[in-house]
Amino acid sequence: MALGLLALLATAPTSAQSATQTGAQRAAQVGEPVRIPKNALKNLDADLERLRQTWHVPGMAVAIVSADRVLFAKGFGERDVIRHLPVTPNTLFGIASCSKSMGAATVCLLAQDGLLDLDAPIHSYWPGFQLQDEYATLRVTARDLLSHRWGLPRHDLVWYHQPNVSRAELVRRLRYLPPISELRATFHYQNLGYTALSQLVQEVSPDHATWETVMQRRILKPLGMARTNFSVRDSERDPDHAIPYRLKGEKDDLERLPAAEVDAVGAAVNVNSTAADMARWLRATLTDGTLDGKNSIPAEALHQTHEPQMAYDLRAPDDDVYTDTYGMGWVVGTYRGFRFLTHSGSIDGFTSEMAALPAEGIGVVVLTNLDDTETAHLITNTLLDRLTGLRPIDWSARYLDYQREEDEIGAEQDSIADPFRVVGTRPSHPLAAYAGHYRHPAYGSLTLRAAPDGRRLVGDLHGLRLTLTHYHYETFATDATDLLPDVGPDASAPGADPVPVSSLRFTFATDPRGDIGSLSVALEPDAEPVAFERLPDTLHLTRAELQRLVGTYGPSAREAFRVELPTAPGADTLRVLYPGQPPYRLMPVRPMEFIIPGMPGYLLRFVIPEGGAPNQPATEVLTIQPEGVLRDKRRPDDRPTPTKPAQR
Repeated sequence: MALGLLALLATAPTSAQSATQTGAQRAAQVGEPVRIPKNALKNLDADLERLRQTWHVPGMAVAIVSADRVLFAKGFGERDVIRHLPVTPNTLFGIASCSKSMGAATVCLLAQDGLLDLDAPIHSYWPGFQLQDEYATLRVTARDLLSHRWGLPRHDLVWYHQPNVSRAELVRRLRYLPPISELRATFHYQNLGYTALSQLVQEVSPDHATWETVMQRRILKPLGMARTNFSVRDSERDPDHAIPYRLKGEKDDLERLPAAEVDAVGAAVNVNSTAADMARWLRATLTDGTLDGKNSIPAEALHQTHEPQMAYDLRAPDDDVYTDTYGMGWVVGTYRGFRFLTHSGSIDGFTSEMAALPAEGIGVVVLTNLDDTETAHLITNTLLDRLTGLRPIDWSARYLDYQREEDEIGAEQDSIADPFRVVGTRPSHPLAAYAGHYRHPAYGSLTLRAAPDGRRLVGDLHGLRLTLTHYHYETFATDATDLLPDVGPDASAPGADPVPVSSLRFTFATDPRGDIGSLSVALEPDAEPVAFERLPDTLHLTRAELQRLVGTYGPSAREAFRVELPTAPGADTLRVLYPGQPPYRLMPVRPMEFIIPGMPGYLLRFVIPEGGAPNQPATEVLTIQPEGVLRDKRRPDDRPTPTKPAQR
């Protein structure tokens, strides 16, 4: 199906003409030059440079291929605007979600080797794989993850800007994320599914090789993609790599961005490549793995990735590009009547697009070092028009119109007063009471502190900046412009990484004592708000302060328990010993209040008589627990020998 060596004429072939020639027949034509319209590449350099400048792109690399050769490969602009270093066809760019096509092919190669079945439950190969939904845990397959039909929305902030979280830990966190639809019922573009697939490759590989190693062996080396790598740090060590930028301010000034470290996210986003290397990947895509007369990759492994697997509803800005199904690592649709394979990628400071018309034997890749740009999309479409001889569309003007329309809509929406905000309300606590450390088992840590001006909360979500102002009641708000980059009108499309989030609402909740105990925020637009539990503010107490609390407490000798301070050097931590139970560590949250880590809702408050001697010991302890409050007085300080376990 994907050999596609039909001669390209000035007019597009009919669907019947494309359908009558089988893959085997097209394979017989390998080596025959593909004919393109006579003037297809005329003035191409000047036109591409004009588009680059129109869209303020610092640098880009473009490659056009047929099945048998590279028709065009060139760099434009600068990969480093400070040192004025030019882009070349060998300049490394982050390709983000274009990585998925290679990740899918790697999984399909292992399936062809018999190491896994795309339609068998992942749990049967990897018992440690766990989702929140037990039914999905036991039934989800590799094909489900490859085609984004396993019920989980994006939840990109679980991995975004979390370079210190390992791949195995990212996959472990899936068990804390609730699905929003049944297995195989709905398409939800999902990066973490490809992260899990990357770990699956390691689980089933005979030598437990990583996904990167397997892909290096099975795809990159056979295809001669020698410059492609899997780590931004490897790219930065290379003398020919692109610096990521974004446009800032109304003057379209360029601002350098720190490169996103996404090694752990794996096949979802972590490939860095060049136009020259991606040209080899597209040629292999067009020939089912045959490159320069050599079958480098088994045809069936690639063929499977191009077949539609799951329908989805993409609200594209125009009708000329129609993509309504997802294969495995490829979006499948039609481009102005031609069968069309494509995928885009977007990560901090890089935007890319690759596309192929299989029956026509054409492939295009555009790599840019600019965040939030439509340039890769519009140039891809412009090149496909030229190569097929279709009546050209001014894609640049069309996308500029889309952008103006979005700006107008955004301005209009911003001017509308929020109908849900209740003005004149105040938070129930002083601002400092909302500050603290919060945690979600999948999203990680969120830290807030009161700003010096006394009117805002500032902080970060695992390194992403936050500024919160009071909205109403117990809710604070941020527009999140520093939290995530916007990715334009195709934000809902596969490859838009990560999905934009704006106008976040942080709603705080109190615990039974009236203290701020948690907050909830809709970090994933398609899911319910995520609840972060507030972590206790821990204190350090001296041994002398802790020693006042050591003793035996209880309503009677039969039901007494012991609070001890271990004598080991540096062990300045109390522990409580309930009869018949293991020791529990006590963590101080206030001078006389302690929690038991891992037992939410339990708190021990020691009582010191007022006006007593400075070193007077505690006379009783209140145990606050979900069932109520227990009062236990200090007993004679000889260790009791209870005859039955106390009920705590």
